[in-house]
Amino acid sequence: MTKAIPNDTENGALSPRQEAVAFGVASGLSLAAAARKAKVGVPTAKTWSATLPTFRRRVQDLRAEMTVTGRVDSGHRWAR
Repeated sequence: MTKAIPNDTENGALSPRQEAVAFGVASGLSLAAAARKAKVGVPTAKTWSATLPTFRRRVQDLRAEMTVTGRVDSGHRWAR
């Protein structure tokens, strides 16, 4: 039996709140600031960052995408 990782979906996709925090961090916010902006508890965001490889990979992927395009335009409601 494998141990379930909190808030990680079976297909490896992030929840909308996890995605919002990852986007904030990739955009240059601290983890705490990104969590607050996404209306997520800071301890919860820290748990995601520490325990979810999918979350960390998404932050890296978003950073790489922003570096290539030179802009932030992911469609997040607060990205503007």
